[in-house]
Amino acid sequence: MTYCAVRTGQTRALDLLVISHPCVVPVNQEIYQRMAQDGCSLAIGVPARWRNEFHGGSLAPVPLDGLEQALFTLPVLFPGRPQRHLYLVNPRSTLKAYRPSTLFIEAEAFSFSALQWGAAARSLRIPFGVQAAENLDRPLPAPVIAYRRWLLAHARFVAARSTAAGERARAWGARGDVVLLPHAVPLWNVSRIPSAVFTIGYAGRLVPEKGISDLIDAFLRMTVPAELVLFGDGPLRPGIERGSSKIKVVADLTHERMAEAYGAIDLLVLPSHSTPTWEEQFGRVLVEALSCGVPVLGSDSGEIPWVIRTTGGGEVFPEGDVAALASLLDDLAVDADRRARLAQRGGEAVRRLFSVEVVARNMRDVVDAAARR
Repeated sequence: MTYCAVRTGQTRALDLLVISHPCVVPVNQEIYQRMAQDGCSLAIGVPARWRNEFHGGSLAPVPLDGLEQALFTLPVLFPGRPQRHLYLVNPRSTLKAYRPSTLFIEAEAFSFSALQWGAAARSLRIPFGVQAAENLDRPLPAPVIAYRRWLLAHARFVAARSTAAGERARAWGARGDVVLLPHAVPLWNVSRIPSAVFTIGYAGRLVPEKGISDLIDAFLRMTVPAELVLFGDGPLRPGIERGSSKIKVVADLTHERMAEAYGAIDLLVLPSHSTPTWEEQFGRVLVEALSCGVPVLGSDSGEIPWVIRTTGGGEVFPEGDVAALASLLDDLAVDADRRARLAQRGGEAVRRLFSVEVVARNMRDVVDAAARR
């Protein structure tokens, strides 16, 4: 399906124009779907094609219900590279066509696309905001540091995905409003599937930095009968499937069907490892699991402790400590009441802090404030 690249004959200014490579994936449109339902006039520009991280194929954007007229595609250079892709259009022309009161660039301030659209918005005196999920002060070339500082200095707002990301944005020169706007999660209706054996789940990329080997080692050390299911795909998948018949890999489950995965497990584990250039920036699967009534365990990498302690829905273990993880798995396997308490507390916090409804309302307040100023 093809969508119009630029809407012609725009009769009135939009409340919000969003430029977003994440919105190629429908689930990432949910906050804007809710904003539109609540009366916010908006349009969402997305790459016409985006590379699939694992299979080398291309993703085509698909709008959620109600966003068919709002979503439009733009040609890009380097699809699939979040920080380095560029839109092969004149941003000024697009901004003039849509006449938004506010522009939100759903990309980091050190990305090429943020500079491209932020500079155009600045030249047209359109207030704009950028995303901040980066929680490490990674070494960058001097020109990138310079334009990151320029963008943050002129951005009317920064949508911080965690408290650490907001602190980084301020340290790097943000002068506008730095607002905590975490990734929103849908509140799925989940049918719990009782299992005869305690079932541990993992959801995400099957890559070394996600700590998959720690989880497998801890699982194999357990003294309590259990099952381990890994929902995801990646370069580690072939080795995992060859390694143990006790471990199941489900690689073909779309995000729209993830509720089925959470409904089939008793505990979700996110055992990420930090690297010199990456730490877990949020851990979306943690809040998704909690919203489905599943307690969580996570390493102390990046923002995982912040998410777990903010929700109260799980436990944190030292990164790379397989013995500690195995002990927690054994403890929770035999303590259903403890799991239930964690799940209830975490689910209530997710609905209060991370639901699409709450984040969309907060985003609308930020957009309105930016337009007024």
